[in-house]
Amino acid sequence: GNRGRNGGRREQTTLKRNDKRSCGTRASSFVCAIATSTARAQRFAPTAQLKCIRSSVVGFGARLDKEGRSRWKARSHESWTNRRAHVQRSFVVEMEEGYERPKDEDILEQEENIRSEVAASSCLVGDQEPLNVLLEEYSNPVLQKKIVELSQNYRCIRRIRGDGNCFYRACLCGLLERKKTLDGDRKVEECLAILAEWKNKLVESGFQLLVFEDAMDMLVEQLEQSKGGDLEATLSILRDSIISNFLIMLLRMITAAHLKQRSEHFEPFVLNYGGDCESMQDFCEKYVLPMGVESDHMHAVAFAEAMRLHIRIEYLDRSEASAQHDFKLEGNDSSSPDIMLLYRPGHYDVIYRKA
Repeated sequence: GNRGRNGGRREQTTLKRNDKRSCGTRASSFVCAIATSTARAQRFAPTAQLKCIRSSVVGFGARLDKEGRSRWKARSHESWTNRRAHVQRSFVVEMEEGYERPKDEDILEQEENIRSEVAASSCLVGDQEPLNVLLEEYSNPVLQKKIVELSQNYRCIRRIRGDGNCFYRACLCGLLERKKTLDGDRKVEECLAILAEWKNKLVESGFQLLVFEDAMDMLVEQLEQSKGGDLEATLSILRDSIISNFLIMLLRMITAAHLKQRSEHFEPFVLNYGGDCESMQDFCEKYVLPMGVESDHMHAVAFAEAMRLHIRIEYLDRSEASAQHDFKLEGNDSSSPDIMLLYRPGHYDVIYRKA
């Protein structure tokens, strides 16, 4: 009984001492005081739950500080204490007005609805269209000028669905259409030899053979069939969401494995990528391997090097200067690209040069 009363006094003393502290600190101290008495009595809550509550309160205080700094940075005449108090009051008002964060199920449902709308309005891989059709889509004079300039060297465009996989889907399309080039058979044989090498490299990089072996065999089969030049059969494969996504998964694995193998070269860029990657493994798991995650410059560099391809990307944006970039393995002196893509901010399509 004495121990219980002494414990109660200590709780009261702790609360009084912390009465003038900030909201987050008072709450944290309160939870600690409760933990002191109830851990002995074993009648309030398990220790693990109390630790969880305390962590949540402390984390909440930290989030308030962060939110206050970002939201009121411009108002330098206010003290930090006033800014934090304002954020706390805003939070209380939102909670009193019945504000509720959307449930995870609702967010996923909305994302799925967006994907369904995109799928209903566009084909995975479209037919070839004259490049000049882009003039009807843009009224900006800078963009129209660039489209006219591109039309001098390129005859048509093949649209790819913008679902986050457009870079790999466009490259897959380019790979399976290489038969139409003058030395198509030789390039297909080179690609088959490179894929044979990657079968062992993927295992060395930590991928299980059982996961990618079927996709590898399927891509080899499609490349072999592309020698016959049957474009309709190739397009039917590319437009099959299950098969094409299966092959894209393999291309993402190859890209990730190459990034890991050359981590000393790519890691300096990764550490500043989004501010949430601590290692190359972390980057690959967040931005390379997941389906639907968009690709940018570093993905293009890694994929071109891994498959020993010469990929040329033409950029169509609002900058005044025309821009193109060739992605290829160092030492590759080829002037004729294997795959040609048109990049518009956030999206890739396939383009074809004039004869």
